[in-house]
Amino acid sequence: MSRSKRFDRTSSLASTAMDSPRSTPARSSESGADRYRCPRCAFRGESTGVVSTRSAHETAHPRAFRVEWRVLDSTRTAHTAAKATIHRFSRRLPLSPQSGDPSSMSSRNRSEQSIPADIPRFVSGDYFAAHPVPRRRRTQLQTRFGRGIFTHPAGPVRLLVPTWAGDDWLNTYEAASALAAVSPHAVVAGRSAAILHGLPLRHRPRKLEISVHRSEPIIRRPWVMCRHVANTSHVTLAAFRLTTIRQTLLDLAGQLGFLELVQCFDAVLGRWHGPPQLTPVELSRLIVGTPRYPGRKLAIAALHRARPGVDSPQETRVRLNLIDAGLPEPEVSVSVDNPATGYYYLLDMAYRREKVAVEYDGDHHRDDEDQYNRDITRLQTLEQLGWTVIRVTRRSDMSRVVHDVRAALIRRRQKSAAHPTQADRAS
Repeated sequence: MSRSKRFDRTSSLASTAMDSPRSTPARSSESGADRYRCPRCAFRGESTGVVSTRSAHETAHPRAFRVEWRVLDSTRTAHTAAKATIHRFSRRLPLSPQSGDPSSMSSRNRSEQSIPADIPRFVSGDYFAAHPVPRRRRTQLQTRFGRGIFTHPAGPVRLLVPTWAGDDWLNTYEAASALAAVSPHAVVAGRSAAILHGLPLRHRPRKLEISVHRSEPIIRRPWVMCRHVANTSHVTLAAFRLTTIRQTLLDLAGQLGFLELVQCFDAVLGRWHGPPQLTPVELSRLIVGTPRYPGRKLAIAALHRARPGVDSPQETRVRLNLIDAGLPEPEVSVSVDNPATGYYYLLDMAYRREKVAVEYDGDHHRDDEDQYNRDITRLQTLEQLGWTVIRVTRRSDMSRVVHDVRAALIRRRQKSAAHPTQADRAS
């Protein structure tokens, strides 16, 4: 999942291209020059042609400039419409696009970007005291969430939803909004809060996990898992309360296994959904500095394995498998300069001294023809620069991957011993 960018990292245009969010094609006047945003690769260039003209970029990604907002079918349910919106745009906006040319420079990770979607609203029975409606209409507004929770008579509301949000996020958001209509004091917590924060979980919890203060009664509904807490820090998301990212991580320590904890820590340290949510120092102070909470020992052990700059939970899994197999820990987010083009590649993880790289390729590397062709070019370039690249997919046998990495390291070390370079002699 490598990227190529210019050597001159202080260039304002390169910085804009790396940091600008992916969105639908837009044109605006900034400093006397028209700027264009490509929803396919997050490239943002000027019509003056400093990096690339819009027409040149449109040639590289013709489909990206034909994205059109489609009006959601009003006859469908709001929840189905919201899922359809996210699914449609997630295909247009790949989660981690890659490129080897300036016309498709992108940020290394998924940028914080939102899209509009119709989200259901809910009210309690008290709403109808001030806003009377016919009994038949009230019956039609009843929901699957049970007694006292109704769909808002005015229908859904259009909100901005993160592009990375999937079905689990929408289902959790809908359930939390429904509960807030009758229990506004409830705070979404645990794994449900982790989903709304965008943390990677293997499975969505069967019930909505919430917490209430000890002075409040336990909320008893078939689809809710409620627990008492003395104090909890929370934020407000739309119509309901949600534990902060720090409180959520502490709650997860007693619920998740070691691998999932490391993946969540890598997520808050990385740029999965925008800027890192916590710095390594802040995460360390949170996990180690908090005196007592369930799973503290496991969380501290997971903290020692967490690394900033990781792109995905799959990369975390690959890295931990290599370490558990007795191999040295690879460095993450390794940059490789290409003097021939003036760009550099960012490798998922690598052994810099031996020039052995391990790259995780998601499904979009296979499904996207442009991405597939760029991967071939990148692989050829890295091999010309003397790198051995081991590619890993979701279906890869990890024992085979470990064997290939170990064999590549042995070959490179033997070659280095037989033909030491000037750098080897200096070390």
